[in-house]
Amino acid sequence: MAYIAKWVKSLAEESKSLKSQVAEAKTIFRVLQMNEEGLKVAIKESLNENSQLQESQKYLLQEAEVWKEKVSDLNRQKITFEDSKVQAEKVLCDKENHIKSLTEHLLKMKDQAPVLGEDLTDDGNLELEMKSESEIGAHLDNQPKEALKELVYAAELNASLETLEGERSQICTSVSEVDKTKEDLIEHIKNLQTEQASLQPENTQFENEK
Repeated sequence: MAYIAKWVKSLAEESKSLKSQVAEAKTIFRVLQMNEEGLKVAIKESLNENSQLQESQKYLLQEAEVWKEKVSDLNRQKITFEDSKVQAEKVLCDKENHIKSLTEHLLKMKDQAPVLGEDLTDDGNLELEMKSESEIGAHLDNQPKEALKELVYAAELNASLETLEGERSQICTSVSEVDKTKEDLIEHIKNLQTEQASLQPENTQFENEK
């Protein structure tokens, strides 16, 4: 009888111990469940953040390509402007040389006019004596007309020269603006590349944690 009582007591203690272990196991299980939920939330947040980082990198790459294309366009514009500048300077030089030649010609005509008058009144000049008075008068009348035409042409050339000067100045300004814009774009591209490089380690870390 004493043995049975002792055995029952032992079973009761063992049952109590098992209940305690079960309660402890349930507590641990609940903690593990909570940790699992926390991990799921953390993993979901990490995946979302990783997805955002990848989208940011993709956007930065696309934006960098757009800015690079803009720089290429500006380079092409600069080449066009520089070609136009060279052409304008060539035309300008030709016009300046033409005006210089025309001015020298007008000065020669001015110097020759008095000499021509003396020759026309010289009784010893047989060739001019053979000409009729009308021929001599026509020749004298043509001299100021020709000089006037030359002066008008010189004025037109001078106006054209001023226009070309303005065009050349405008081209130089355009080239300077293109250079400044290109520098700003290159700086922006560098900033985009730096930002992209700073995102890469985080992206790699998230990839390794998957």
